[in-house]
Amino acid sequence: IACPCALGLATPTALLVGSGRGAQLGLLIRGPHAIESSTAVSVMILDKTGTLTDGIMSVTDVFMTVAPERVWHLVTALEHTSRHPIAQALVRHAQSHVGEVPPATAVLTVAGSGVQGLVDGTPATIGSVAWLGVPAGDLGNAAHEWAARGDSVVVVYDDARAVAVIALADTVSDEQARAIGRLRAMNVEPIIASGDHE
Repeated sequence: IACPCALGLATPTALLVGSGRGAQLGLLIRGPHAIESSTAVSVMILDKTGTLTDGIMSVTDVFMTVAPERVWHLVTALEHTSRHPIAQALVRHAQSHVGEVPPATAVLTVAGSGVQGLVDGTPATIGSVAWLGVPAGDLGNAAHEWAARGDSVVVVYDDARAVAVIALADTVSDEQARAIGRLRAMNVEPIIASGDHE
């Protein structure tokens, strides 16, 4: 290593191996300069879904004013064909409460907001509180509480009457939590770029 020729060969080789290993782990390194300057990084901006979380939504809480079978019947009928992560989480959860449910008719999906249609001939709607508003009373209290802790909250309406609020969340695994801890130990401030509640 005292020989300039050896140093000239060892340094690019180490940078090349580092870039290759990063690529295997899904990390794009644009060039050796990125590795060399990485010691000066003090802030890291991270995506949330699928990066800090598992990318799979699940139901965390439910508050309803009617029988659970009715709520999950409405959810399954309206959401069974949707590919949206929230809809899929709702249907997965509903499967443990109801059996086969005939699909809703006259279904209208409002992108980024929710879905409405006729379930057994009765109008029904499932959607975000941003679209449908926060219902009054105990349903609204639950919705506020869950939104404040960062969950996604949807409201279920049966014939223009709010009958349930459902909280969903994407879980942070132990591995991702440890990685954030390691970043903080290195004096790197992690910032999450997300459309979620603060």
